[in-house]
Amino acid sequence: MRIDFLSASLYCIVFITGASGLIYQVTWQKYLSRLLGSDTMATAIILAAFLRGLSFGYYLCGRFTTIVRNYFKAYAILERTIGAWCICLPTVFAAIDSMTQDWTFSPPLTIIAQGFFSSALLMGIPTICMGGGTIPFLTRGLSKNITELTNIHAKVYPINTAGAFLGTRLKNLLETGISHGKNAYERNWCTFQLALLLI
Repeated sequence: MRIDFLSASLYCIVFITGASGLIYQVTWQKYLSRLLGSDTMATAIILAAFLRGLSFGYYLCGRFTTIVRNYFKAYAILERTIGAWCICLPTVFAAIDSMTQDWTFSPPLTIIAQGFFSSALLMGIPTICMGGGTIPFLTRGLSKNITELTNIHAKVYPINTAGAFLGTRLKNLLETGISHGKNAYERNWCTFQLALLLI
């Protein structure tokens, strides 16, 4: 009974962190659009950096799951790292904004190089820890053997994705609801606070 309760609790956490993750991603998009603009090339660069972080984190943390003994502790450390980074986001963004004041971000090659670099600085650490890092540790912690690992992974991933869908919807609804009289920076900070409460 305890294992079932633990599994159910962890699946709820996976759903909530999926929601938080996409709230973060949409917010990062808003922050980075202040540097890169909001055209299709800028959006593609930001999305590519986000997905690159997830894929690198999945690779890196997948390899660490063979070394780490306490998977749930590693999972908790990754989630705390994401939360701490996102609390510091306004400061991190201000530093990146200051560092890139003289950059042109002109298409096509300069915006790709400078945009990807700026995006990686802002989103690199949390995206490596995020879905790319947390899912391998969680699935290893919940499973006893390779067959069970496959079945649990097949449950965790769609639950996390469903949470991500909800997170995107929540971000849009909240941004619309709190947009009166606030600038984008303040709206994004309010949304970040909500995401942190979800974690």
